Amino acid sequence: ARLDEHRNAIEQVKKRISELTQATKNLVRSDMDVLEQALLRAKENRAADSEQLGKNREKLHKLYEVTEKIEQIEKENSELVGAYSKTARVYEFISGKNRLRTPIHNFVLGLMLDEVVQSASRSLLTLSRGRYSLVRVDIEGGTSIRGLDIEVMDAFQGGLRKVGTLSGGELFLASLSLAFGLAEVVQNYAGGVQLDSIFIDEGFGTLDNETLESAMKALADIQESGRLVGIISHVTELKQRIFARIEITPGDGGTKLKVKEF
Repeated sequence: ARLDEHRNAIEQVKKRISELTQATKNLVRSDMDVLEQALLRAKENRAADSEQLGKNREKLHKLYEVTEKIEQIEKENSELVGAYSKTARVYEFISGKNRLRTPIHNFVLGLMLDEVVQSASRSLLTLSRGRYSLVRVDIEGGTSIRGLDIEVMDAFQGGLRKVGTLSGGELFLASLSLAFGLAEVVQNYAGGVQLDSIFIDEGFGTLDNETLESAMKALADIQESGRLVGIISHVTELKQRIFARIEITPGDGGTKLKVKEF
């Protein structure tokens, strides 16, 4: 029985060998040298890939660190944007982006300008013989910054006029009145400091005789209040009205000064 089993096993092996021989009869035997070289190259590539993988992991770690820093910066930036938006709204409001389109410094100056205009109007009414006075106006419409605009109230025409519509002489009287008003307001705000002198440069040549008389009377009133009034002018008529003066005469030998007193 054991011999028969052994013989059967031999037959099975022979049969299997025949099947394998039949299955591999058309196959070509591989070149082991070529395979060994391919295996060697594969191992080298694997080593290179492993090295590159290590570098990539290091870069990835650094990128994670950078990402964390960016997220922290974005968080801080968000907080700053929130704080800035509040400050920006306040800045825009005080810089003129408000309902009145008036910056805060123009608003404060406007309050002081009201006092200057009120004082100047009293002088201008006298100089213009009751015709003109000054008004600070808030011009409606448009998109420009406003708050320090001045117009002229014309009692003869019964309405406001642009300053630019005044004649040269009228404009000089308005400027002179503003100078008087500014001097008075500055003195009031100066805490007891007196403005003892006021100097006026030119402008008298644009005045007619009647207006010149009113201007000189206003200057005389200022002088009587205790201030020194100085006039710089080329108008000949003023020489007959002002006795204390310094006459400047150009010449070949240079400019000469001549002081004339009362």
